[in-house]
Amino acid sequence: MSNIELSIIVCTRNRPEKCQDCISHLLRSLRNSPLSAINSEIIIIDQSDKTQVNKNTDLALWQIIYVRMKCVGISKARNLGIRLARGKYLLFTDDDCKVDENWVAKIYDKFRIRPEIDIIFGKVEADPRTQIYSFIHYERKHKCGTSYVAISQNGDRCFAVFLGPREKIFNEPCLPHANFGSSNNMACRREVFKYAGYFSEHLGAGTWGFSAEDTEIQYRWLLKRMNILYSPEIKLYHNNWLSNDKAIQQVNRYLSGMATVFTFYLLRGNRCAMSCWLYTMKQYVLAIHNCKGNNVKDTATKVVVRWFSLGKGLLNGIRLLIVFRSIPRLG
Repeated sequence: MSNIELSIIVCTRNRPEKCQDCISHLLRSLRNSPLSAINSEIIIIDQSDKTQVNKNTDLALWQIIYVRMKCVGISKARNLGIRLARGKYLLFTDDDCKVDENWVAKIYDKFRIRPEIDIIFGKVEADPRTQIYSFIHYERKHKCGTSYVAISQNGDRCFAVFLGPREKIFNEPCLPHANFGSSNNMACRREVFKYAGYFSEHLGAGTWGFSAEDTEIQYRWLLKRMNILYSPEIKLYHNNWLSNDKAIQQVNRYLSGMATVFTFYLLRGNRCAMSCWLYTMKQYVLAIHNCKGNNVKDTATKVVVRWFSLGKGLLNGIRLLIVFRSIPRLG
């Protein structure tokens, strides 16, 4: 019988410096928690082209499971991490994130004192230490929730941030990323994956679905009326600043992924997905309307790329309906 209380899962690909920084912050957070090296572990799933994580003395003091994975795909990596995890609580963050020093302790406390909570999401801010220009977190409220993005003085953007000010429980269908954030700051009880299945390996970075693997599983949890807690006390910093051109590509991937997920749920007869689908379509219309290039040809190219990503998202929703006939279960 395992005495592991908590497993932290980090998936990485070709970002050695950021991953090393992420692990350092995780170790600091573990040292500030009531847990020890005996009852906690860090699982690193590395899909890089070559070995990325350095073995050092600090790592040797803790239970570290390091796995090289030849295939790519964030969902495949996370699912492998879930299979390997021995803890009662599974914590997830990305290799470009730096957790707060009390991140582990606060998640652990929430699960222990609130047994009704199945999943926890936390606050995500853009990392100020890796941006030389001043920046602001831009907030936009809409019918489906509140969306955030950090924009620097030179135009760089950092996505996947969420700054909800109040703690709240969600257990009914809504637009996940606009109500409680994304999977870069997430924790689950182990039983969640046994009951609701795990990540769809057709979605996410490294697949034809591009992104939104977390949106799909979050929405699945909500359909099953699982209790999802958002807590701003559980905080980390996201270090992924993108130039304007890369930001446009990222927006295309995000919107295409969302179109895939909510087209899929609409075709499965889920009426609650309609508002999320309509929101996604509205975002596409706005994004296409706001396309601006250096000249007429450049603008036209960006408009065509946006329309193409929308079409691909809709078609991928149909494709997902064909290949994703049953909820993926852990073996």
